[in-house]
Amino acid sequence: MEGYRSSQHFSHWMVEMRIKHNFGLRTGVTREEKKKLFLVFEGMKTEQIYFEALIQKRNYSASPFLFELVILDRVGQEMGCSNPLAIVKLLQKQANEEHKDCYSLETIINRVLGDECLPQNKIDTLKKAIHSQIPNISEQLSKQELKRILPKIQNVLKDNNISLRIELTVSRLIDEQNMGYDKDRKDCLCCIFDRDKKSFKDSQYDKVVRLCNEEGYCLFITNPCFEFWLYLHLPKENLTSIKESELLENRRMSSNGPTYIESHLKSKLFELDPPISFNKNKYKPDYFINNIPNAMKNATNYAQKIDELKTAVGSNLASLMEKIGLA
Repeated sequence: MEGYRSSQHFSHWMVEMRIKHNFGLRTGVTREEKKKLFLVFEGMKTEQIYFEALIQKRNYSASPFLFELVILDRVGQEMGCSNPLAIVKLLQKQANEEHKDCYSLETIINRVLGDECLPQNKIDTLKKAIHSQIPNISEQLSKQELKRILPKIQNVLKDNNISLRIELTVSRLIDEQNMGYDKDRKDCLCCIFDRDKKSFKDSQYDKVVRLCNEEGYCLFITNPCFEFWLYLHLPKENLTSIKESELLENRRMSSNGPTYIESHLKSKLFELDPPISFNKNKYKPDYFINNIPNAMKNATNYAQKIDELKTAVGSNLASLMEKIGLA
């Protein structure tokens, strides 16, 4: 997966998790609100295509999911950042703010900017200007305090030539942009990550496992990457075509070519009748969604425990499928 950034840059990121609005009600409307299972991905394309298709197909199924599935998008500055440790820290920060219903100035600025990306020095200038206009601004803003200072924040934005398409209100900045994660409802935050040794360092892996355990997040890892989970949807005889040592390295087959597992996935999909073409950023996911039972069964031939997945080929995504009711 592309777009990795070192976790040491996390304090400078203006990123947020937002609900992917095209998938607001994923399991059919029921009178009793279901627990929500939030999905956050390391990659920006491959995983989203797969899970959006899974949700859409289930919407038309007679057997609804046990949870309402909610896909979270990363928006704002550095939308493409995909460092797992940074993503978990981001989730931790945002979930805690929503639980306390108090928000940092950085969060508010990010929500005001939305998808507009500004250089870090511009963001720092905005923060200094706001502090200058509101000297005693709290580190964590309640809705009541935010309502009081919003006019001054809008003036600072106008003074810095940032035009607003809509009037800023507390409802637009908080209620409409919160994830909606509710610990009391026993919602679940699910982190779906690749175990790429080149970008997801051992020390980061350990920290991600620890943070997820501490916060009660569900962690799903595929080693080396999500394309291997896709490969597991193929008939079992295809497993003999791949070597675990090559999988762990997962080198590119040429300087700008596909990785080892992506190359094998493309090849085997094209051998099907009818043949299926595959591009990880734009593909038709029907074959995979229809063959999830294959993937769950084939996954038992490889590592499935989080501690094992640090160093061994495998995936524990079958347990996510079981969790949402596909067992």
